[in-house]
Amino acid sequence: MAEALDLETPIFAFSHCGNVVAAVTKAGGLGVLGAAWMTPEELGMSIESLEGEADGKPFGVDLVFPGTGGDEKEADEYLASIPPSYMEIFSGMPDRAGLTDVFDEDRDVFMMDNARKMAMTNEKSARRLRIPLAHPTVHLIVGALGVTCAVGQVIGDRRRSTTVRSEMARLIDQYIEALEARTSMG
Repeated sequence: MAEALDLETPIFAFSHCGNVVAAVTKAGGLGVLGAAWMTPEELGMSIESLEGEADGKPFGVDLVFPGTGGDEKEADEYLASIPPSYMEIFSGMPDRAGLTDVFDEDRDVFMMDNARKMAMTNEKSARRLRIPLAHPTVHLIVGALGVTCAVGQVIGDRRRSTTVRSEMARLIDQYIEALEARTSMG
């Protein structure tokens, strides 16, 4: 993969910290920005910032796509679907880390804010994907939790509208075929 992306150094570094992504990229590797929790606006600003910090060298973006479609729910509906045992683990993290000055109300606001950001639908996934695809310095997009047909459509549109290196084109074609097969099965 390092050869296909024409990297000087076969190092891939995934980080939520833009300065780490930029440093690895500038050193000849491929920094990948963890953007799962970013709104589309935050993602666009982060990519633009990284383009400057990485001196125009290519980098990647790591997004989250839902494995299934569906209508968007309210943040509290998503939170209610998390098993109580998981919520207990998360809620107790600040205390276990010695952050005893975190108030329950602050924790609740944090949870709601992040649930809103992670509330994925096909349309939101497609909108997020279009952002890094619009930036020529983003050479790799990683997607977690499966891929929806809306995301496949964005990739297909991108494939038809740009010149992509032959290896990338082959991978995208395989990807679209797998999506179509998955869709026809169920």
